[in-house]
Amino acid sequence: MLELANDIMESIDSGKITILTALDMSAAFDTLDHITLLHRLQHTFGLSGYVISWIRSYLTDRSSFVKIDSSSSPSTTILTGVPQGSVLGPLLFVLFISPIANVINPDQSNQNNTVSFHQYADDTQLYIGTNSSMLTTQIASIESCTQRVHNWLLNNGLHLNPSKSEAIVFYNPRSKPLAALAESIGTVSVAGSPIKLQTSIKNLGVYLDSKMSFDKQVSETCKACYFHIRALRHIRTSLTIEASKTIAAAIVGSRLDFCNSLLAGTSVSNLTRLQRVQNTLARVVAQKPRFCHNTPVLSDLHWLPVRHRISFKIATVTFRVLQSQQPSYLSSLIPRYVPARALRSSSSFSICVPPRKTTMATSKSFSSVAPSIWNSLPNHLSSIPTLPVFRRALKHHLFLLAYPNSSAKSGKIKPAQCITLRDTAPTTATAPPGNTMPPI
Repeated sequence: MLELANDIMESIDSGKITILTALDMSAAFDTLDHITLLHRLQHTFGLSGYVISWIRSYLTDRSSFVKIDSSSSPSTTILTGVPQGSVLGPLLFVLFISPIANVINPDQSNQNNTVSFHQYADDTQLYIGTNSSMLTTQIASIESCTQRVHNWLLNNGLHLNPSKSEAIVFYNPRSKPLAALAESIGTVSVAGSPIKLQTSIKNLGVYLDSKMSFDKQVSETCKACYFHIRALRHIRTSLTIEASKTIAAAIVGSRLDFCNSLLAGTSVSNLTRLQRVQNTLARVVAQKPRFCHNTPVLSDLHWLPVRHRISFKIATVTFRVLQSQQPSYLSSLIPRYVPARALRSSSSFSICVPPRKTTMATSKSFSSVAPSIWNSLPNHLSSIPTLPVFRRALKHHLFLLAYPNSSAKSGKIKPAQCITLRDTAPTTATAPPGNTMPPI
């Protein structure tokens, strides 16, 4: 998801329109052909001997029946599909559909019509960035690509579901010509079926809108969080403070942190809405009145504010990339800075900052935000060799930035210069006059 969003944002920064189709397969895990899968494991991936025999035994001789009270249906042998709920099932499915990459772009020499794609299990996203002059040609390219994918799935016992597939166009909202051009597209053909363009789609749990503002994602996150906060409020008096913090982190904190690395360039208003959620949760956990000051409550709970949690996530991902603990496609987004000659700064583990064309690329794309945050870290943080130690040190560093007064009380060193995504984003947010907050 991180690379997908980065590609879209960079395309927008380049003044292009990005067309994306999210393909949906019908009962993908249940219709996987066993014979084809075993053949592919043997001849494509080189599995043999006891390994292939074990996988064959894992897949075959399975049966199913339906039982209602004391009545049961006849047992039926399962001839297709992989067991769902297992670790091995999704892995076998990914290996099964791996040849689809060659189907998407069969002509590697023609870079002009290359369709980018991302796959996660049975979710496939096809997208292509184009200038206004090449719009018709590129739409034809992505439609032809979906048709090839559809044909390959049919030949391999799988089925594409056009009715559940979605299409969306991303564009720079500041460009009126691009906005008008995007609206003129209307539909995109998926396997011969016209798909109406949407203003937002849900992809891997994240709502992507045409302007990449993440407004709907933030709205849905806030809605879900407030629902669980109200439930926590009803049982708070029966819980200890530690139990309350654990539950709060599990049911609300996890939602605030889900894919929050994509929110680096979201609007100040969205950051404020998310911060109100955290403030409300903190008051419930700490059993504080509604209109108390939020900063001391968050500090006592040792919770980083929302914008610092975003910095924490991005810096952690960057660390894993630099330590080769993330997929290689992320490594290409944040290459290390290598000076032409030996300098004192050569040991600072800096990352190259890409050329910036517009403020949109500066504030949103991962390849722009990650170097800015990483290069702003103190040298002792960027040189830490292990992830657990780095996470602890990074949280301590960001904690001092978020709550400077806490360091004065403990006698610790003064915080370094604040790592900000947007200097105007509030650390703690109270509801401004005229705004309403869900009661709690």
